[in-house]
Amino acid sequence: EQQGAGVGSSGSLIGLVSTMYEAPHQATCIAREPSVSLVIDAAVWRELAAQDDAVGRAVRVAVLRAMAAVDGADRVGMRICPGNPFNDLSDADPEETFGAFLDAVDPMGLAYLHVIRLHDVPLDNMALARAHFRGPLVLNDGYGLEEARAAVAEGQGHAVSFARSYLANPDLVGRFRLGLPLSRFDPKTLY
Repeated sequence: EQQGAGVGSSGSLIGLVSTMYEAPHQATCIAREPSVSLVIDAAVWRELAAQDDAVGRAVRVAVLRAMAAVDGADRVGMRICPGNPFNDLSDADPEETFGAFLDAVDPMGLAYLHVIRLHDVPLDNMALARAHFRGPLVLNDGYGLEEARAAVAEGQGHAVSFARSYLANPDLVGRFRLGLPLSRFDPKTLY
């Protein structure tokens, strides 16, 4: 929580997000994204975990609208990973929850939806995203170069993020270009 700003109600939470999002307004969209994502993850989702899905979804959509009001929806991206248990997240029906949420935000015209695939859950996050979001999709999690090329060529997504590969290989583009092997990602060295 920010000092003096409560997150107990949807109104104060949206005001908090608007204030934090506007603060670094002169920076690039990418530079703002981590701090805003932290606010949404830490404040919105946790704060709304006990509320019913319709209320929680309405507040999440309102937060995205508040963010879009600063620079325009075409400069706001969103990342989802339905079914991911990281940080003790849980959802009894992530397909229904995220399907309804994406249906609600799709008309906003967001810049992109970053979707993380999970290998150990029965839900196909990529199919879920394609069924409920018409904007650009950025695919993520464990793609190699050829699999990424095929995914984009087949229309599964508009781009692929190589996040962990970049962390382990700061020269990733050069390695791809020269066909060099990649260093393995070591989570112990993460940040």
